[in-house]
Amino acid sequence: MCTLVSLEAPRYHSGVSTRPGSTETGSAAGPFTLAQRKRQLVATELTEASLQLFALKGFDAVTVDEIASASGVSKRTFFRYFASKEDVVVQFLAGMGTDIRAALAARPAAERPPRRCCGPSPYP
Repeated sequence: MCTLVSLEAPRYHSGVSTRPGSTETGSAAGPFTLAQRKRQLVATELTEASLQLFALKGFDAVTVDEIASASGVSKRTFFRYFASKEDVVVQFLAGMGTDIRAALAARPAAERPPRRCCGPSPYP
């Protein structure tokens, strides 16, 4: 059984804020529309339900029908958002990679990497 994430899956969908009263904007043109926010909420729900089921039952044991049912949508709706259950994982990991890259890029250029916890440090 492969465990991908904890039951509290972080949200790795870029762009749309799902928080009420958020001041985040969707683009240079302005804030997200209601339809865009709703689409993001459904995508997030599908991702979270998928990852929770994968963590509980294992990737191979989970069906698209189970994911759709746990998310409260139809199987057809699932396929509007994702090509397959593999696509859920790929998009999640891609979003996580993008977030990690942005976080690292935001660090000061002069900052040194942390010292290793075990063994000799390569830094003086």
